[in-house]
Amino acid sequence: MSTSFLPEAIVENILSRLPPKTLIRFRCVSKTWLALIGTPDFLSKNILNHSILVPNNTAQNPNPPFLLVKAFNNRKHICNFLSYDTLDCLFHIQFQLDFRSPGRLDLQIVASCHGLICLYDRQYQVVYLWNPTTSSSSSSSSSSSSGLSRLTPVSPRRNWYVKIVGFGFDPISNDFKVVRVVERFAVNSFRKEIEAEVYRVSSGSWRQIDIGPVIFGIPWVSTTYMKGFQWVYTTYVNGVFFWWTNQEVGEKIIAFDFSDEIFKTTSLPEMGNADNYSCKLTVLNSFVAILVIPHDQEVMRSCFEIWPHFLDIWVLIEFGVKESWNKLFTITAPSTWRRPLGFWKNGELFIENGNSQLVLYDPFTKIEKNLQLNGIKEYFGIEEYFCLFPNNFQVVP
Repeated sequence: MSTSFLPEAIVENILSRLPPKTLIRFRCVSKTWLALIGTPDFLSKNILNHSILVPNNTAQNPNPPFLLVKAFNNRKHICNFLSYDTLDCLFHIQFQLDFRSPGRLDLQIVASCHGLICLYDRQYQVVYLWNPTTSSSSSSSSSSSSGLSRLTPVSPRRNWYVKIVGFGFDPISNDFKVVRVVERFAVNSFRKEIEAEVYRVSSGSWRQIDIGPVIFGIPWVSTTYMKGFQWVYTTYVNGVFFWWTNQEVGEKIIAFDFSDEIFKTTSLPEMGNADNYSCKLTVLNSFVAILVIPHDQEVMRSCFEIWPHFLDIWVLIEFGVKESWNKLFTITAPSTWRRPLGFWKNGELFIENGNSQLVLYDPFTKIEKNLQLNGIKEYFGIEEYFCLFPNNFQVVP
């Protein structure tokens, strides 16, 4: 692979520093480059070296990013805001829904974008937008409390049920959007009817969109749901929201682009003999990633949430191209781990262990570190983990 100008090692080092999507185009330069770029070791090194989610100068950023960890303790839903750089818990906020009827609060985080957070109340099928640092919400709200805005549906209709909810930012229209898919069983025709709706924050209104053929067969999904014994998740990155779905034609990932408002799908990688597995859908350095936990059914029946011994990490380079899935590496996981939550800066992994503690694990050094939430190390159920990258998101005393 050496040239008349540069030794082979220097060329390889330069290529490893290029963005992964640029490398995909460079595979046609020569057979040697194609062989190098296609190797799992090279791709793993390249992806992990490109922590492009957060700028390197976060210390000088007047509005630094936060990590948002939602936990449940003593029947309270609490959001802990951690410094992205130090992982210190800076402040926490307990959810307040003054305009909601009393009862069990089943509130989930759909996504966070530029400091604005989308929440979904599964019991009442209501979508909220939340600005944690203000006491007043955006002008699109119909009712608000503690910076929380409730979004009114297109029209209240009986017997319609929410299947999926997504939230993100459209860079073309410079607007936040919420998408939701609803369905009902039509008694007259004995078949399901499915519709999709998009909410624009700038207009404060919903409108129906063309749903396309890819949505049919999706099970109900919000932020997390149980698939048999398995936790399944959604994720958001770069103006696109992703759901994991189990269709009749096979398991797929469905994406909704907030710019063109079109649903798309991609197939999962070939996972060998892993007929039964748990999976976490997440983001690693701006790429969709899945954390696959192979197991046999007997293990999961006897030990509901405790992991087996291996965790495979896959990254999707190009959505819609099944062959672009790349298996980065496999982690040997202690049996004390419960489930993965997401990635930190350079491939470190956030874990919830069997004691409901938040743990940071370095897969290269194999060092674990317990993190404190709200000044204590133990929480009863870490529900969700998200990363915030705000424009004007600041801590308000």
